This record gives sequence, C-alpha cells and structure tokens, in this order.
Amino acid sequence: MLNINLEIKMSLLAFAMPGVMEMCIIGFIAALLFGSQLPKVARSFGAAIPSFKKGFKEVEEEIKSVGAELEDVRQAGDKALKS
Repeated sequence: MLNINLEIKMSLLAFAMPGVMEMCIIGFIAALLFGSQLPKVARSFGAAIPSFKKGFKEVEEEIKSVGAELEDVRQAGDKALKS
C-alpha cells in the first residue's frame, strides 16, 4: 500500500515539475519581457555579492572573537575554582 502511494506521488510530482524544454521556454519568455532590465539586474547582483561577502566575513570574525572571549572566561573560571 505504501509503495503504491509513493509511486502515485512520484508520478504526480513528475507532472508538476517543468522539464528542460519548459524551462527553456520560460527563460525565453522572461528574456523577451524583461530583456532591457536584465543588465541592470546583473549589475545589482554583481554589486551585492562583494557586500554580502564582506558582511559574512564580519559575522565570522565576530563569532570568532566571542568564542575567544568565552574561552578566556572559562579559563579564568577554571583558575578561580582551582585556587
């Protein structure tokens, strides 16, 4: 019973997902409709990527510094407990 339901779901999923040809047609229509906007969008993405990387690097550095501070506090606590 479970196997039959799985087969039915998979066959329905195959109808819901567009194939390669459908994706090409959708891309072609999008290019026709938004063709003049595509260079502007590409520039925006190009400008956003370095900004995203910079923000990600800042977050990584912040996490590392907080981790180092927590390690210092833990070591100080261990010293205090031993003495």
